[in-house]
Amino acid sequence: MRAGLAVTALARCAVPDDLKILGPEDGFPMLPSYPIGVLKKQEGRTAAIDSFIAHVIRCFEDGTISP
Repeated sequence: MRAGLAVTALARCAVPDDLKILGPEDGFPMLPSYPIGVLKKQEGRTAAIDSFIAHVIRCFEDGTISP
């Protein structure tokens, strides 16, 4: 919460440190899970890009990154 003027839904990993995450204890409902996709361009892809994409996907799957 900064100025207290609005509320929005963000992925937990996108919430800046200076904002408070509001939940049921604040009168807000729990939000449902949602899918996250990765779009991969076929042209110009390299092994490094594929490795990075695989790493990001693994981080979401194992909970290292929380949406």
